[in-house]
Amino acid sequence: MVPEAYHYELERGADDRVRVVLRGALEGSALPGLSDAFTALLRDLPARAGILIDLTEVTRCDPAACRTLARILRKVRDRGVRTAWLAHRARLRGAVWWIVHAAEDPRAMPVTDRRFAEDWLACDDERLDRLETQTREAYERVRSLLGRVSGTTGGR
Repeated sequence: MVPEAYHYELERGADDRVRVVLRGALEGSALPGLSDAFTALLRDLPARAGILIDLTEVTRCDPAACRTLARILRKVRDRGVRTAWLAHRARLRGAVWWIVHAAEDPRAMPVTDRRFAEDWLACDDERLDRLETQTREAYERVRSLLGRVSGTTGGR
């Protein structure tokens, strides 16, 4: 059986939110046109926009395609645009985790449903920074209290 040829669609909403739908077998390092399409898209896309990359119709994603997608995600990362990578099948979710990890993009999130994707894309970085600071402060308070109880201030 011959795998379905890969193709993509880019849909840009009124709120600048972008949905990229990938279909078929993602094979080889070329992924014709996709890198150029992202370069053109990022030229005038505001950082607050957000991109949903929909992989629900992808039938296969080989390692070379994963590397190409990681290179594309690095371009997106450098623009500060948040992405949600929607994949239902376990094998594709694994590939997406690899892509996000390889691109080292803290604004990229693998997701399993559209609602979570929309929540992630709507989240602002300042809110995440505040949550991280609050978590760190709470950790330090607990650590300090535990140190007082055990008679030490550090270590185990």
